[in-house]
Amino acid sequence: MKYEILAGQWLFFLGSLSLFLAFITPLFKYLITFIAFSLPASFLALLGLLKEETYSKDRYANISDLERDAVLENNEVKYIFIRRIENSRIINKQIEFYCLCLFILVIIGFILAPDNKNSITYWLCYMFLGEHEKFAIEILQILFWFLLWFCFHAGVYEGCLKSKWGEYKVYFPNYYKQALSEQEKKD
Repeated sequence: MKYEILAGQWLFFLGSLSLFLAFITPLFKYLITFIAFSLPASFLALLGLLKEETYSKDRYANISDLERDAVLENNEVKYIFIRRIENSRIINKQIEFYCLCLFILVIIGFILAPDNKNSITYWLCYMFLGEHEKFAIEILQILFWFLLWFCFHAGVYEGCLKSKWGEYKVYFPNYYKQALSEQEKKD
């Protein structure tokens, strides 16, 4: 079958995609986080969401403090290192966000139209294959379920539920002691 996509349909798709990415997904993210942290602490500890990670000042430093010192000291190597850490953190956040988007889309597709031939699961399973190749279709369905599990883990568990208290910290032993001693030398 050939489909003819009109300009209005294309603009509607872009508008609904931007609405979904800008409003619906963050709303679901905040709802999932709110519901998760409304649960009893014993249940969250059972899921491994309340791990006590101690970030002591003598072993870990804030990224913003390191970046400020790199600029003040005119240390390009340190600044590039900190920028790479910050860029990898931003990339991880984007992966978590898009995995949450795909997970929400698939769940909404299952809820609204589980047997519909226009759903995303049907489209992913029959995109390249005909209906007579059952073994290949089942392999694609298994791969799809693994993709869905990855999206759940990255988008919901890592992106919404797991606390990220230490994501702005870098292992840098004795950083604050060195900074204080250097400041005392200047004074």
